[in-house]
Amino acid sequence: MRMLFRLAIGVALLAGATVATVGPTFAANAPAHSTITVTCSNGFSRTVSAKAARGVAMALTQFNAHNNRNITCSAAPGAPRTRAASFVQVSCTNGFARDVNAKAANVIVKALNAYSTRKHLGVTCSIV
Repeated sequence: MRMLFRLAIGVALLAGATVATVGPTFAANAPAHSTITVTCSNGFSRTVSAKAARGVAMALTQFNAHNNRNITCSAAPGAPRTRAASFVQVSCTNGFARDVNAKAANVIVKALNAYSTRKHLGVTCSIV
């Protein structure tokens, strides 16, 4: 009986130590609802999901390079790097195409379409 009591106390202490050690790691990761602003050198900015911010910035920069414009875009500091499990292709009516992280594809398409609308480019992008 005494041995079971000691075992139960040991397990409880170990579980408590594990939660105290690992808990802050999970709390430090960006929650799914956090947002980050992507800003371009021509003044265009868009607030997007933190997990898609780097992809949006890269897509906007490459979109502008495709249109022969020297405009760069970047995500605000703190944008996490997300590992891509799968890719899909985003294609635009001006011939721009890019393989992007499947999890960020919808956000990237929305940002490209918003950019095109704001700059009156007449380009529509979609997921292929």
